[in-house]
Amino acid sequence: MDSDLPPIVVNEVQAVDQDRVLLGGKGAGLFWMASLGVPVPPFFMLTTRAWREWDEAGQLLEPHTSMIMEMIRWLEQRTGRTFGRGPRPLLVSVRSAGMVSMPGMMDTILNLGLTPEALGALHEEFRSLQIVGDVITTFVDTATPVFASQHGGKPVPRPVIPVAAQDQLVGAIEGVFASWNNHRARLYRRINRIPDEHGTAIVVQAMVFGNADAESGAGVLFTRDPVTGSGDPRGEWVAAAQGEAIVSGRMTPAPVHELACCQPDVFDQLLRIARCLEREAGEPQDIEFTVERGKLFLLQTRALKHTPLAGCRIVLALLDEGSITRDEAIQRLSSIDFADLAIEALVQPPADELLLATGLPASPGIAHGVVARDVGSAPSVTSERHPLVLLRPETSPHDLPVMRRAAALVTERGGLTSHAAIIARELRIPCVVGCGDLDSVRSGGEVTVDGAAGRLYAGRLATERSVPEIVRRARSLVAEGEEVSTT
Repeated sequence: MDSDLPPIVVNEVQAVDQDRVLLGGKGAGLFWMASLGVPVPPFFMLTTRAWREWDEAGQLLEPHTSMIMEMIRWLEQRTGRTFGRGPRPLLVSVRSAGMVSMPGMMDTILNLGLTPEALGALHEEFRSLQIVGDVITTFVDTATPVFASQHGGKPVPRPVIPVAAQDQLVGAIEGVFASWNNHRARLYRRINRIPDEHGTAIVVQAMVFGNADAESGAGVLFTRDPVTGSGDPRGEWVAAAQGEAIVSGRMTPAPVHELACCQPDVFDQLLRIARCLEREAGEPQDIEFTVERGKLFLLQTRALKHTPLAGCRIVLALLDEGSITRDEAIQRLSSIDFADLAIEALVQPPADELLLATGLPASPGIAHGVVARDVGSAPSVTSERHPLVLLRPETSPHDLPVMRRAAALVTERGGLTSHAAIIARELRIPCVVGCGDLDSVRSGGEVTVDGAAGRLYAGRLATERSVPEIVRRARSLVAEGEEVSTT
């Protein structure tokens, strides 16, 4: 084999360039954190070269399978656990790692490696049927769609998930590779102009259990506010749960500062690491973490996705703090369209009886439209005269075709890091999440969504636009830079 070719499989202790093309953004971030001494669960990766060779062959090649199982043996040594059996079972996650983040668009499998023998040993370890039940549910919920999709429309066998741990792993890897070309991933790439030829890497990582006990949990930390750009860290935390509960939006989590109340030392460690990562990267970070029995692990870090106005405020704050130079600030601000940064506000405070719901302000702006509660019955054509407000218990990646047509999103469950919130900020539409029961809001009614205030009102309310002072300062700085460059 040509030694000049990039590797097919690598683990965290091997010397590799933190190359986003080869490792994807998630993989490059993991190698970067490991190099800084950040506590990261042991992992290995299949690179984008592995995806290309799988794509050409139409299946995972035997030499690749051998490399994967060799890495599993390495994971067993690193963790002191055994894959697919006791006495301490090793469970893994299998996640996509594209060069550009595509939140929720590709498949992920959690708690892989559950076999009849592993289940008994897992119960011996946790001594809790509820915890084991949660682990099984998450595995089945994330694995079933992946394995079912591999039958190309033919009748799906029962059981669809293989019993043997190696068969689960190989099938999961092939399924995640194949999800690069599923409908929602292709649509997302088309919307965001991501080239199809990038392909995806895969991260296989030892599971840590946020549901292990009362001192466990999962969360997300933003080093700066993604909606306003303020310097105060924001984020969310769910005690005694795995991270999928937050990202899916199935539950409305607590603010991340709740962790400071129950585990102050862990929270302080998290903030120290977060400040270090932001300083080293020179930009705000979006961090996923798990706490298992009082021990902190970071699962991912990436550049924070924020609103344009938040981006403007963040750049100026980094300049004031001395984290970036004036020239770097001008370069970053030059990519912002200042025409999009006017703030829309209600002309008058609405009457109390018009307020239908309050929730978390997940994406700013004001929009009005007709409520659609059911994705399947949402109108296929919308316009400025007949905009659509999508109201859902929570959204999923399968809702993307409707979400991109909506003027605003409102959900009953979920938080700032839920799928609905992330996609709304990308689409630059107002979003309010975690509103609670919205049964009283019927499809077809006209509403106004105030994403900055986190409120939903009945009827169409008048608005006005203004330009914040922070935008004037940013525009002036860019203009000064342009004058210097022309003299």
